[in-house]
Amino acid sequence: MSLWEAITWNTARAGGFTAYLLVTISVLLGLALSMRWQVRWWPRLISYELHVWITNLSFVFLGIHIFASWIDPFTRFGLNELLLPFASHYRPLWMALGIVAMYLSLAVTLSLFIRRQIGYTWWLRLHELSFVVWALATVHGLATGSDTRTLWGIELYIVSAVLVCGLLCVRLLQPVTPGGRIHPVWAAITAASLAVAIIWTAAGPLRPGWNDIANNGNGSGGVVQAAGSSTGAATPSTPTTSVAPFSQPFTASLQGSMSHQTDANTGQPILRLDLTLGGAQQGVLRIDLWEQDDSDNGGIDGGENGHVTATKVTLGVDAAAPLYQGQVSTLNGGYMVAQLDPTQPGSPSLQLTINVQAQGENVSGTVSAMPLALVPGGIAARYG
Repeated sequence: MSLWEAITWNTARAGGFTAYLLVTISVLLGLALSMRWQVRWWPRLISYELHVWITNLSFVFLGIHIFASWIDPFTRFGLNELLLPFASHYRPLWMALGIVAMYLSLAVTLSLFIRRQIGYTWWLRLHELSFVVWALATVHGLATGSDTRTLWGIELYIVSAVLVCGLLCVRLLQPVTPGGRIHPVWAAITAASLAVAIIWTAAGPLRPGWNDIANNGNGSGGVVQAAGSSTGAATPSTPTTSVAPFSQPFTASLQGSMSHQTDANTGQPILRLDLTLGGAQQGVLRIDLWEQDDSDNGGIDGGENGHVTATKVTLGVDAAAPLYQGQVSTLNGGYMVAQLDPTQPGSPSLQLTINVQAQGENVSGTVSAMPLALVPGGIAARYG
């Protein structure tokens, strides 16, 4: 990843998350205002003005998010892809939800300026679309964002969902005025929607291989400029011989076998894992763990990792010609982190995060890879 790609992509991520946080705070303030929560030293008018100001500020960061995504040289979104639902080459359904949320939020905000013309009842109905905006933005972020599987990312979404849904249920079950109506059915729908969203997140965006499902098999979502195009329109990328295998972040399933070998030079026992990558990314991964002579349960067999004295990891399209090789830097049972360098110039070094389980001689698990250029700053893989 070039410096410019890192700047544009991280700006897009930061703008999106900031806009989402501001929308969440705005919704929470709106709920507090609707329930007439206030303290003596904090006038209600200030809460209302803060609610409006935060809503307007969210559009600033939404604009940053859209603009940075537009100029990002990796994705090369056309402007129509960022403004028209289902026009995106990358995860079209989930991108569409974010675009619809943007237009609905504009409608809600503009309703403030025509409140007298449309009347309080219609203004209130339009204002209630804020919950739809927040829900669509949440699903868009979970399904499209590159940080969903990070701990801080999923914690942010969980806290936001619990606060908004919890406070909304309180609002629906608590009459604002004496004798006011309550809405237990809508409260139950809200709670059920939260439960469904949790299950969907666990079964979808948090599972390995989500990129292939969400992106309709179009790889990482990067695109190349159409030949002869002068408009900058984007076209979906297709595999070419000029693009090195494994050069983009990916997540793949692993299947293979475990065997015990002997080093021909030293006679030292070696625990070998021969694994095949499955899903959107195909390839062969081999892991060799040199064990001490007295080791009978090292490596992923569940023993002490101190038994492993050396490691070797290779990755390639086939076992005969590895494209990457390196060593395991972290080993904890079936969890490994490996640093690999390309065997030929022109490809980025990789960090592999490997999770495997052994049942007898059969091994299964997952592997995620990202260029090492993304690792020092703590940047998550762009697409997973």
